[in-house]
Amino acid sequence: MADALNHMHSCDLVHLDVKSTNILVADAGMTIKLIDFGEASNKPEEGWTAIYADRPKGPFGTPGHIAPEMIRTYRWRQNEYYGPPTDIWSMACVVYEMITGVQPERWFAERFPADNNQARMWMCGKHARDCPHELAMPYGLLPESVCSAEAKEVLKMCFDTNQEQRVTAAGLLSMSFLRPTERRGRKRGAAID
Repeated sequence: MADALNHMHSCDLVHLDVKSTNILVADAGMTIKLIDFGEASNKPEEGWTAIYADRPKGPFGTPGHIAPEMIRTYRWRQNEYYGPPTDIWSMACVVYEMITGVQPERWFAERFPADNNQARMWMCGKHARDCPHELAMPYGLLPESVCSAEAKEVLKMCFDTNQEQRVTAAGLLSMSFLRPTERRGRKRGAAID
């Protein structure tokens, strides 16, 4: 997933709807493809900071996978943007789901009680910067038996509530923990076919 996002981001594209149902897995898990580019956007000439102006309909993506800056930008018109860091947050939500079998939406529902998903998203976006990481995001609750300390550290970097400090896809790929290995005599290929 990080490889696919790195390729997209290097082409000045963002997906804006990374979730488990938008990921195809083939070759016994050796090939991962990112699909559904319906919400994807390219970088405006003014830079990523201008992207929210093109999206008057509201935040995009799936509840429980939407980064807090996307919610804050739409709901409170704060001077924030969404771009590549937004995809990294959503990818981390998918990884969390892969590790636990539980969608992040369920975790958010417990932490941010509300009558509906939209209200819950507003609550999450409004309060995410004020919470310590361990309370703001679910990775701190993962037992060592299912998630190593190194994996938790990677999730912590992906779930940074300040998108300016969030790890990039290229940064993830440079980590030895996530560095791909040669697979059955094949070299690592392009992220998006």
